[in-house]
Amino acid sequence: MTGAREINYERIAGVNVTNQVTKLNIVKNLVEKIAELLNAEIHYSYLLDHKGLEQRKISITYKEE
Repeated sequence: MTGAREINYERIAGVNVTNQVTKLNIVKNLVEKIAELLNAEIHYSYLLDHKGLEQRKISITYKEE
């Protein structure tokens, strides 16, 4: 992804995270906490374009109060 910042998982988790499954679990937990704080809904999407490029998308939908 162009312009995207790389996430420092060591800083977030306080440990050396190299396992992809562990990274995804950390992301899932963080997204759930964000949604909880915002009283929001989480939507996980799987995207497939016409060239066969597969991507995942996480959307957080909330109402501003």
